[in-house]
Amino acid sequence: MINLKIFTNVRISCIVLALILSACKTQKKVTVEPVPQVAAQSIVFFFTESGLSLLKEAVDTAHANQQKIFMVIRLPEKTDQDTSISHDYQMSNLKKQVRQLVTNYNIDGLGIYVSDHAREMIEYLSVETMLLKPYLVNFVIWSEEKEHKIAKKYLDEGIIDLMVPENKIERKTSAFHKGQTILQPNLKKIQPQQVIRLDMSLFLQGIPGGRKIYIGKNKKNLITDSEGCIHFISEKADTLDLVMDSVSLRLATSDWQVPYSYSVGVDGKTFRKSPWVEFRRMPEGNTNIEEYDLLCKTDYPSQVWIDGTSVKQYKTGIFFKKVKFAEGANRIRATVMNKDSQTVCYEQEFIYTKSEKARNVFPLWIDKKSVEPASDKELLSDDRVRVSFQGSRGQEGYLKIMPGKKRLKCSREDFEDYSVYRADLYLNQLTVDKVYHLAAEILTSQGSEKIHLDLQNTLKIKGIEEYPLVKVKNEHSRLTYNLAAPRLGGPIRAELSPGVMLKTSGRIGDYYRIRLSSIESGFIHKDDVVLMPAESVVPSYHITTMSCGPATDADLLTIPYPENVPYEIFADPDQKRIVLTLYGVQTASTWVTHLNNRKIIDRITWLQTTPETYQIFINLRSSTIWGYDLLQDGKRLILKVKYPPVYDITNIRPLTGVKIAIEAGHGGSNTGAIGLSGLPEKEINLDLSFRLGELCKSMGADVLQVRDADVDMSLLAKRDKAVKWDPDILVSIHANAGGRGYLSVAGTSTYWHNPFWAPLAAKIYDRLLELDLKEFGVVGSFNYTVTRTSQIPSVLVEQAFMSHAEDEEKLADPEFRQQMAQKIQAGLIDYLKASK
Repeated sequence: MINLKIFTNVRISCIVLALILSACKTQKKVTVEPVPQVAAQSIVFFFTESGLSLLKEAVDTAHANQQKIFMVIRLPEKTDQDTSISHDYQMSNLKKQVRQLVTNYNIDGLGIYVSDHAREMIEYLSVETMLLKPYLVNFVIWSEEKEHKIAKKYLDEGIIDLMVPENKIERKTSAFHKGQTILQPNLKKIQPQQVIRLDMSLFLQGIPGGRKIYIGKNKKNLITDSEGCIHFISEKADTLDLVMDSVSLRLATSDWQVPYSYSVGVDGKTFRKSPWVEFRRMPEGNTNIEEYDLLCKTDYPSQVWIDGTSVKQYKTGIFFKKVKFAEGANRIRATVMNKDSQTVCYEQEFIYTKSEKARNVFPLWIDKKSVEPASDKELLSDDRVRVSFQGSRGQEGYLKIMPGKKRLKCSREDFEDYSVYRADLYLNQLTVDKVYHLAAEILTSQGSEKIHLDLQNTLKIKGIEEYPLVKVKNEHSRLTYNLAAPRLGGPIRAELSPGVMLKTSGRIGDYYRIRLSSIESGFIHKDDVVLMPAESVVPSYHITTMSCGPATDADLLTIPYPENVPYEIFADPDQKRIVLTLYGVQTASTWVTHLNNRKIIDRITWLQTTPETYQIFINLRSSTIWGYDLLQDGKRLILKVKYPPVYDITNIRPLTGVKIAIEAGHGGSNTGAIGLSGLPEKEINLDLSFRLGELCKSMGADVLQVRDADVDMSLLAKRDKAVKWDPDILVSIHANAGGRGYLSVAGTSTYWHNPFWAPLAAKIYDRLLELDLKEFGVVGSFNYTVTRTSQIPSVLVEQAFMSHAEDEEKLADPEFRQQMAQKIQAGLIDYLKASK
């Protein structure tokens, strides 16, 4: 309940109540209590049966005086036989009156006198108001104790924002059409996501009006109006349960957009009935963003306006405009006229507060989130730790090491409103097996002010002999070069198989640092390994012999592997070779056998690069290959370099003999990117994959749809399914998103991880550019799990940007997706031609 205590000597928004009286024979006298004089007190006329001719002037006057103006509707009493009217007529009349007032006048609130009308009428009023202008304050006025109890109940149930006692409204007998009071600010309580209107007319059988519907979670019994609609206020949930005529219906609401005015079809699914408009992207109600690209949507084609300015509508239904806010309240309206000349509007209020983006120097500050390192570390004494933090600009920064009195002065790099302070801590200055804590400090140059921040992580130095051996326990365990964290994970040295033994040399947070050699290291997550007993020894062995020769479908290289040492494999197409590195291995290689009839492998050479690093060079006859795989077979490793598929590019069906796997990105609960219009990426990915698959089949290819339905699949499950099928080519289909604004970043692109597959990505990309799409490029070293494979020529296609209005318009067009499928297929054929 809002406290209506009269405030004195404070600056408070003044709210003027203009009263609309309709169909009333009598009016009770209002007890007037003295209201203290406040600055800019206004006189606002209210209107009786003579209409609303003076309302605009009243609104303008109130706003000019920094006041808010609330309108009040008085409904006829049920007990007054001369004015009694049907329930449906009252609802219909109320709806028309509300829409006229809310649409045409810049009022700040709309309310009703408490009467013996049903609670449903109050809720109906709030819903109709907020479906047009959700910022308007919905209230009731009460005068007697009985009415107070009713008003209090409405407030507690959350169907109004405010209850106002009539005796707090000061009115003069000479001008009884005006009133004034003082209320607290921030009166709006009901949120747009709580307000729902459902048109049930299609779903219900027979006459739609007067039907009873029970709202399960809210425990509300409602009756449809003459149009078959129900209006109610509810807590936001992902589903809505309705019961009517012994029929239960669950509506999914998770993808609804405000305003929540939806129709229910005969199939029980919700849709928008024309005309409609929704705000798809907007700032928070209270914002410090001065400019914003407001994004709206309606049916296409329509005429659309934002704040009275006609704007372009795209075929996806979206339209947008960059709006610039003035300080204070800004009301932004979207208006739509459909092809039948029916109109609708929706208006939101945004309170813009200008904020100084530049951070002050004083009082001194340190940004806790900027501190690095951000995790516990266990390292060697010959390591170095870089500590950095952001703080007040232009001061002196220090790193304090505790326990002890050691203190390092930081370097400083100045930016617009902050500085970055850095220090290198050499751990040979610290004591082994001692736990240290670090602190960041900033001081003024005169030392008159200081700020001290204790870092939450610890630092410990241990000898190399104290670090354990670990054994890989999971398939596809990632060994990374470092702990950099780009979107798809850091650069990967290798995917290790279970059983590989690793010597640790440190721990950073949840990751072990792995010692590969005296000069190389990697990192692996603690959940991918198990600790070995303390007496375990580091695996190592000597290589004496190797052998390569032909097999049925590949050239094979056989390598002794008596100990489970770590290894990595590197693609080097520029040198026409594959490089296999074994750590903990020394050469005794005096016997490398080469059998005749090899098709891919030219010769095998080796190099001992460090006393414990052994590299094998698989030199190839050509840089065009069709995949390779390194497998463990007991006490040996076998590198398999595949033979090309057998195909005839001059054949009328040139893909005959070629196996193509197609992966539709995302799926199931993973929607991928969401387009500006709400188009889910997973759907267009699957559609294009099917189109590409049919085209490839028509040209003779065998095709595997890795994801053949809207189902959840992990990335590893997708890759494993593709690899197990042993295709000749793998294409992953995605759509991009990113950038600021709705006409900024655009274009098509292709991606490869293994550089052997770069020519395939380039061929497809060149064909895609034949469409009306901008360039975004061919991207290498892309770390997507499904295409991060050596066994198959694998590329990823990002069709275009769903976050770009023109790109999304194309992607939403089935005919354009068919053209994209044709270009991808043409790129595949181009690759096959070049690979002959």
